Amino acid sequence: MKSKAFAAVLALCLFGQGTTAATLDVSGTPPAFLANATQVSTQFRNGQAGLSGAAEIYVAPDGDAGNGDPRAQGQFAWSLGTIISFTFSYDADGGFGGQGLLTSTLGASSAIFGDVVGEVVAAGLSFNALQFNLQGPNAATETAFTLANLVINGTGVTPTSFVSGFNVFNDYGVTDFGTVSDFLITGTLERTGTVMGTTQSRPRLDLIMGNVTPVPLPAGLPLMLVAMGGLALMARRRKA
Repeated sequence: MKSKAFAAVLALCLFGQGTTAATLDVSGTPPAFLANATQVSTQFRNGQAGLSGAAEIYVAPDGDAGNGDPRAQGQFAWSLGTIISFTFSYDADGGFGGQGLLTSTLGASSAIFGDVVGEVVAAGLSFNALQFNLQGPNAATETAFTLANLVINGTGVTPTSFVSGFNVFNDYGVTDFGTVSDFLITGTLERTGTVMGTTQSRPRLDLIMGNVTPVPLPAGLPLMLVAMGGLALMARRRKA
């Protein structure tokens, strides 16, 4: 009987139900990521034609995908006034040798980091905050981005649409989706305006996943440890 009761407690600890918000709220303040906490990021940009990096996708196992190394990149040809789907994802053990895998897609183009031996992404990471930066062009007549339909692991965010204004760097945060390991962020981007940007990297969208609070233990773990300790004590008493 005691063993059945313990099994019931253990099952509750391991498989307890969580709650999911119907919508996620976007704030106008970027999250304050913990110092030295792991971050992963992607960047989509559409700057002046002919400049290096003017129309590329970047993905990296740090918070600055658009600059430096390590990072992976892919090419993308923008078209005016066309709504294009994008994704950004982390697979905790989907990469080379069971490590993590980062994938960023824009339409039919992609950038992938972690699928070859020289690209290292830690396995089993967890995240509880998203920062996204929608960065506008240098002048009102230049190309801008409209971001819409932002979804994190199947749950939509509000507001639902964001427009990059000229010479503006808009930073946003989403922190109410709890702690996740594998994640999938989806949305759409539309390039508006008639004149290409005058820099190689603007306008652009950055997505950064990180942590603003320590990653908690699984909800049932403390109770499970107490139950296991009680079982061990019972076993010692039987032997005495």
